[in-house]
Amino acid sequence: MICLNHIDLSSNYIFSQEIDEDETKSRITTSFLKFPKSSEFGASLIYEADKIINNRKTIEWGIIGPWFLAEQVKKWNLEEFAWDYKRTCQISWCKAENFIKKSELDETQPFLHLYSEMWNIKKINKNYFYKSGVYGELLKKHKINRLVKKINLKFTLRDKYYTIFSVLNNLKYYIR
Repeated sequence: MICLNHIDLSSNYIFSQEIDEDETKSRITTSFLKFPKSSEFGASLIYEADKIINNRKTIEWGIIGPWFLAEQVKKWNLEEFAWDYKRTCQISWCKAENFIKKSELDETQPFLHLYSEMWNIKKINKNYFYKSGVYGELLKKHKINRLVKKINLKFTLRDKYYTIFSVLNNLKYYIR
């Protein structure tokens, strides 16, 4: 999640929403939420999640994710605190490649969720300094190149030459 602007977070409850392919159907998600410390809602959320997890060492991805949270928000009649998806998730998780392909971003919104796991699934390199797209523009705007040099961050060979490695990777599939 990247903060794009200052925003008033004084509301006791905040629940972000996201969309899939259909922008007319948003749903509550877990990317950004706020509720009062020691609230009954928070205690209930932990209790219900604990029941689902039931001391298992491994649980299915998303089992206490967006659908679980949405169900709890509805149960507690807190839907009025759901933000419009554009405030945090203006690019859909299923279009994560748009972060590096397109430059459409409403910078008046408070946050931008980058969907880290979708980058992994779609094999988008988070350590590569893309020159274009929303991600590239944010890297330039916040002078990340300068920061990387200042803290002496070391990149792998694959990160430095990502475009070459990605072409070679794609060639493997064509040669087979």
